[in-house]
Amino acid sequence: MKKLLIIVLILLIIQLPWFAALIRCEIDTKQHGEELMDAYKGYSEVEYWIDGYDWAKVIKYTEDYAEVYYINEWDTGSYGSLIVYNHINGKWIPQGGCHTVWTRAGGNADSFVWPYWYHSPWGGEYRKRFERSDL
Repeated sequence: MKKLLIIVLILLIIQLPWFAALIRCEIDTKQHGEELMDAYKGYSEVEYWIDGYDWAKVIKYTEDYAEVYYINEWDTGSYGSLIVYNHINGKWIPQGGCHTVWTRAGGNADSFVWPYWYHSPWGGEYRKRFERSDL
């Protein structure tokens, strides 16, 4: 019985970072989602891919930088996209277009976004490319 308790505690401790990240995303989405969810509108390089999304989550948020994860679901498949925004002159502006992270609609994107790893596997190059170094 003691070994089982130790194993359960170890598994819970291992999962704590994931639970904390999910909670952080939910809080950021609740606090900042309204200002970010439709910030892509008017930018044709991302609007085509994101317009009509089914749901979205704020993955990362600071005063000058945000990452929003959009999910589009159809009868023929679905895909997840990540848009990086910089806050410039009082406006959230998409940086680097729309990155399709994963797809179940016949494409070959097969990455994932933490903490939503259970959607598909993810690298990290896209975030690194557009993070502002002057912050």
